[in-house]
Amino acid sequence: MRRLTLLLAGITLITILPLSAAHAASDDVVVFDGAGWGHGVGMSQYGAQARALAGQDAEAILEAYYTGATIGTLGDAPLPDPGSLFTNVASDITSTVLTILDGPGPGTGIEVVRVTGEPEPPTASLSTGDTVTIVDTTPEPGSPDGCEITLSIDGTPTVWDTGTCDVSVALTEGDAEPAHLVRATNCRRPTECTYGYGVAFRTVDNGSDQRLNTDRIGGCTGCPEYEGFDLVVEASVDDYTRGIAEVPFSWHMEALEAQAIAARSYAASWAVSTDHRTTGCFCDVRNDSSFQVFAGWIADRTMASRWDLAAVSTTGRVVTHPAAPHSGIVRAFYSSSNGGASEWAKEKWSIDVPYLVSVPDPWSVTPANPLDSWRFSLSPATVAAEIWGSTGSQYQLLDVEVIARNTSGSAKTVRFTAATPSDTIVTKDVTAGTVASKFGLYSWYFDAFYETPPPPGPGPEGPSMAAMQDPR
Repeated sequence: MRRLTLLLAGITLITILPLSAAHAASDDVVVFDGAGWGHGVGMSQYGAQARALAGQDAEAILEAYYTGATIGTLGDAPLPDPGSLFTNVASDITSTVLTILDGPGPGTGIEVVRVTGEPEPPTASLSTGDTVTIVDTTPEPGSPDGCEITLSIDGTPTVWDTGTCDVSVALTEGDAEPAHLVRATNCRRPTECTYGYGVAFRTVDNGSDQRLNTDRIGGCTGCPEYEGFDLVVEASVDDYTRGIAEVPFSWHMEALEAQAIAARSYAASWAVSTDHRTTGCFCDVRNDSSFQVFAGWIADRTMASRWDLAAVSTTGRVVTHPAAPHSGIVRAFYSSSNGGASEWAKEKWSIDVPYLVSVPDPWSVTPANPLDSWRFSLSPATVAAEIWGSTGSQYQLLDVEVIARNTSGSAKTVRFTAATPSDTIVTKDVTAGTVASKFGLYSWYFDAFYETPPPPGPGPEGPSMAAMQDPR
């Protein structure tokens, strides 16, 4: 197998292998041979686990990935306390059912209130098994005050007047165990979601004063109008961190603590800069992989207790750097793994900060990582059609090679060479990001070449489909 050469002992050794560009045999395949999974900027989660198993503590792990950074505590000068973080867990839905579940803590009753701005808004005390059904009946997107709300308390229905979709259900803050949990339907990930820690679970009308009032969030002039309402969890950054589900909870405790600090840093950097104004939602972050996976109350509390311990034992701790634009808090990007060196954010996303540069990371590609290496084999015809579009189906692909690499050693530009039906030779240079997207590659850490497959027969099996799933 031809393999990509990355960083070794801090020295960039880039190997671009010679390829037979003159022609391709009819049974050849185009091979993308790579390593790692994800964007590769900042911390490698599998690298953090390998470092922890080798004896590195959480602080050393983080300082290795975020160059020049140190660990600080929110609220200790000069770091601010960001207060509440608002996490959007569903956008533009038209109905949900909130169900009250038993929690592990003592206590009875949980309060639900319709947020109307009136001196005495409608409220109710709910217990285990009670439900709140919210249905938006407004005829046009952005129209407020069209929600029908039905409460079922001890099996007896209570109907509130049609009005705002804004509802708030109290959660449990701080160290106390929640007596009750709130489960909602029609969430983003998964379709049902459950929360216990935090200030409140909110439904926020898309025409709500909470979203539009200048005294609350700075106003919105000319913003698009959306149907329905959003589901939003309000919690402290620490309570939010307790609900993160980004790595297996069975991992080494120092790796879990490193992940908790990185996740808290990432969230806090948004909380101090957005004021709940992130486009399209009443929130600072969302609970998806474009931000980070916030699962809330994790069903398997036996395993989740290890994560909870990591989150609580690192309370308030964040990655900090004097050059960080978010009040000194590092937006601590991370991904599953890289291909042997982290990516330089300036090359990857045009973010030029001193703490997100490329650093050698052999820890990321140990055998414990199910994607420490991977290979995609595609027919030349398939590749040509993807690269040149409809005309590419008539081309004979002659060659593919990586012609430029990033500082990390990952691919930057890939050149494709083909012959047209009239025997004209054409080339096309494509960014690694586009190539990865077109062919579903796991990262930009890859080499590309022609290969003649071996004859059919017994041989080593590739990774199972389960092993190819996101290991986070």
